Amino acid sequence: MRQCPLCLGEWLRQQIRMCYWKQWRESRKRISQLIKLGANERYAIQTGLSRKGYWRHRPL
Repeated sequence: MRQCPLCLGEWLRQQIRMCYWKQWRESRKRISQLIKLGANERYAIQTGLSRKGYWRHRPL
């Protein structure tokens, strides 16, 4: 089965996002890093406190 290049790019971005999320283990660290990367404070708090798993987590 062949995958389209766009699907592969999405998958690769998801893998990279998951690796960063695993590095930031604590929710405080996640929130502070998201704010440092330029995310809105409300979005960073909402996302940082999310209980979803690494792979299921998607930008809100």
